Amino acid sequence: MLAIDQKGKSKTKLQETRLYIFCMIEGKIVKLLKMGNKNTQSDDIQKCIKIIEQTNKERGNG
Repeated sequence: MLAIDQKGKSKTKLQETRLYIFCMIEGKIVKLLKMGNKNTQSDDIQKCIKIIEQTNKERGNG
């Protein structure tokens, strides 16, 4: 799982958005698991872990 977020100074007070992705190398697949922000980060990570665990079970890797 990777988290892609924004970096650098902002001239506005917009809240930073994060994209959580999961890459499956053998199938050359990238899945967007979740979009979130700083307020939802902990919950987002836990949900992504569950999605990855379920995906691995379905694929016989878990």
